[in-house]
Amino acid sequence: MKSSNYTYYRYISRLYRLGKPYFDFLLKDAHLTSSQQYFLTGIMDRPGVTLSELSRIDHCDNATVTRGVRRLEDMEYVIRKTDENDARISHLYPTEKSKSLWRQIKKARNQLNQVLTEGFNEQERALAEDLLRRMSENALLQKEKGFD
Repeated sequence: MKSSNYTYYRYISRLYRLGKPYFDFLLKDAHLTSSQQYFLTGIMDRPGVTLSELSRIDHCDNATVTRGVRRLEDMEYVIRKTDENDARISHLYPTEKSKSLWRQIKKARNQLNQVLTEGFNEQERALAEDLLRRMSENALLQKEKGFD
């Protein structure tokens, strides 16, 4: 296979930039951005998650997560409950309003996955997912070691 001047990251970045407007369009009526869907995903997948756990899950700084979650709260997609044992800790839970939106997001993700893997057989789809997951894990390990 002939080498190109493109790096893996450039393709991944392109996928992100091309997918972002798709989710921005989908979430326009809900008054959310494509980025906020990731926070909602973490909360839907792990009801009761804390802000710091969500920060680790999404690999975002605490301030970004706090702003994103505050917006979800303002829009009544998420509620915050103080921990019974430690008042400094808050747990995040999805609301009924977010459950309807969540179905839309999952449907849109499935549709986008279909578009991205058009012409792939099942083995190629599984391989692409595995390779991207492994690249993500490698990037995380590098971040944890430091970028020296």
